[in-house]
Amino acid sequence: MSALTYPRQTGQGVSPATPDPSAIAADLIVRIEGRSNYAIVHTKDGKAHLIAKGLSVLEKQLPTFWRVHKSHLVNPHYVAGSVGSVRFNALLRLTTGFSVPVSRRQRAAICAKLNPLSFL
Repeated sequence: MSALTYPRQTGQGVSPATPDPSAIAADLIVRIEGRSNYAIVHTKDGKAHLIAKGLSVLEKQLPTFWRVHKSHLVNPHYVAGSVGSVRFNALLRLTTGFSVPVSRRQRAAICAKLNPLSFL
C-alpha cells in the first residue's frame, strides 16, 4: 500500500507521531477528517496528524479509501459495519469504536460495498 506524504504542521491539540514525520503508511490510517484546506489524519495508534492538504487531494492520493461524507475519508480495512439510522443520519462504525456519518448521497454506494446483510 502507498504512503501519505505531507509537510510537517503543528496545530491545536494535534501532534505528529514521530519527531520528524514525512510519511504515514496508508494501512496505518483509519480515517481522515477534512477541515477546510486542512485534514486530520487519524492513525490506528490513536494519534492525529494535521496536514495542509484538502480532502479532495487526499482522496486522489488514496484511491482505495471510501469517501463516505463531505468531511470524511475512511480506510475500508477498519470498517466494522453500520450502525443504522440515528435520527435520519446513517453512521459507519469503525474497528476503533469511532462512528463516522454517511451522507445521504453515499448511502447506496456504501451499502453495496458492505456485506449485503447489513444496511444503513
